[in-house]
Amino acid sequence: MGQVHALADFRAARTARRGFQEWRRTLHGEVLLNACTACTDLPDSALLLLAEDQSEGRLLLRDLIMRVKGWGSGYQFEGLPVALLMHALDIHHALLDALRFELMRRLGWLVPVPVLRQSLIDLVIESERLCPRGLLAAPPMTPEHPHYQEDLRGRGIDRPALARKAIPEALKAFRTQCEGAAADADSDC
Repeated sequence: MGQVHALADFRAARTARRGFQEWRRTLHGEVLLNACTACTDLPDSALLLLAEDQSEGRLLLRDLIMRVKGWGSGYQFEGLPVALLMHALDIHHALLDALRFELMRRLGWLVPVPVLRQSLIDLVIESERLCPRGLLAAPPMTPEHPHYQEDLRGRGIDRPALARKAIPEALKAFRTQCEGAAADADSDC
């Protein structure tokens, strides 16, 4: 039985090494990247880079998906056959949801949920089970969330839309928070 676990651990480690190849080059050792790395493990700067979904962060997410699935590199993402591309886009959106929900959790806007502690590798591999139709279920909001009162009035029916509606505001607030932390760190030196 121990050999089965060792083989599974070896495969998971190999998948993580392959999946995080581009991340290691880009993030320069900011975070320990392995088969257990979850959104909750990412430093603020890496979380912001990925959650903003701009060119560099988007490439990192696409590269993770492509390498974990064994489909090539992130540069080949848009050249996938249509059926695979649709599946890859669903995974991309699920990862973005997880990253953005973690960002809002760090702002104190969302309640922590177990899926945010799921490893990024597992989110890619098990995306169909964890995220039907490519979207994670929106976690409950805290009173600090900009649309909390609206969510209460709607009894949670519009929670997915309301949670995602706050993404631009959350990204801006988190960027400001990160810049403030960086400025504080610089002044302490």
